[in-house]
Amino acid sequence: MSRLPSLDDACGKHFIYRDFIECGDAWTNNPVDNVPRQPETYASLTRLATEVLDPVIERFGDIELTYGFSGAELLKHVKQGIAPKIDQHAAQELSSRGSTICTRGGAACDFFSTQLDSLRLAQWIVSNTNFDRLYYYGPRRPIHVSAAIEPKRQIVSVKRDKNSRSVRPSVVSEATFLTMNLTNGDEQS
Repeated sequence: MSRLPSLDDACGKHFIYRDFIECGDAWTNNPVDNVPRQPETYASLTRLATEVLDPVIERFGDIELTYGFSGAELLKHVKQGIAPKIDQHAAQELSSRGSTICTRGGAACDFFSTQLDSLRLAQWIVSNTNFDRLYYYGPRRPIHVSAAIEPKRQIVSVKRDKNSRSVRPSVVSEATFLTMNLTNGDEQS
C-alpha cells in the first residue's frame, strides 16, 4: 500500500476498516483517535477480514465484533484483560519508542455469532480458515482470532477457575480441539 486507505474503504466482502477501528465497548467508551498509521496494519486487517471473517459470515451469517484494532491511544484506556505485546489487536502499529507494540505481526479481533455457540464456530474456523491464533473462552463468550502472513494455527483454550477470577490458558492440538464438546466437561460460561 502506497497510501493509507480511508476508514470507509472495503477490507473484505463484508467489512470496512472503520468496523475494526471504531469497535466494541473499549472504543465506544473512549472514542479516541484510533486510526492506524502503518500501511502494514491495513494489510493485516484485510487479511483477517478476507481469510477468516468473510468465510464465517458466508457460512453462518452476521457476526458481532466486540473488540477490534487497538492503537496506542486506545490501549491507554483499556486497563485489564489484554496483552498488547502478544494479542495482535495493535497489528503493526508502533509505540512511542518506534518499535512495534505487538511482536507477533498480523491482526486480531474478538467476535461472536448470534447463530451458533462459540465452540462450534471456533471448530469451524479451525477446520476451514487460514487463522493464525485462536483463543476459545467458552460457548457463550467471544472468540479471539488473528490472521498473519505466516499463520501459526495455534489454538488456546482458556478456562476460568470456578472459585477465583484467575484463568488458565493452555495450548491444545487441533485434533483435541476438534473433538471437544459441550457435554464432556469442556463447557465454560
